Amino acid sequence: MPRAELVTSLPSRLPLSSRSSTYDNFFRNTTRRWRMNEDERLKERYVNFDPIELQRVAGKAMGEDHCSHIFKIAEGGFNKVFLFITTSGKEVIAHIPTPIAGPPHYTTPSEIATMAFLRDILGVPVPRVLAYSADSTNPVGSVYIIMKRA
Repeated sequence: MPRAELVTSLPSRLPLSSRSSTYDNFFRNTTRRWRMNEDERLKERYVNFDPIELQRVAGKAMGEDHCSHIFKIAEGGFNKVFLFITTSGKEVIAHIPTPIAGPPHYTTPSEIATMAFLRDILGVPVPRVLAYSADSTNPVGSVYIIMKRA
């Protein structure tokens, strides 16, 4: 299992180049290798976004100003998964889909509707979605789903 990466809150006044290098492992795939066409596979899974803005959105979803810690806890072929923790100890999960996950205006609402159906109709214990954007033209700069931690 990949090691979680911890990054605490950084001031939003940092130059963009400093913020980008600080969060580089958040954007790129760090758990897989490919024997052929590795550069192409890595580009397919690269997602640039504003981690500080995502901290703010995650905090707001929990009724807090922001989150004090971000952990990259997993990544697969289609999503990067982050854990956010507030100073009061509340936790949420954020999924950031990779470009190869499919058209986000279809996949994101479908994922949310499927989770609601499983939870509300079938009684499966599935986390509740607190916030999402199926369009990357938002302050985060990426599609995202923020949900309660199961």
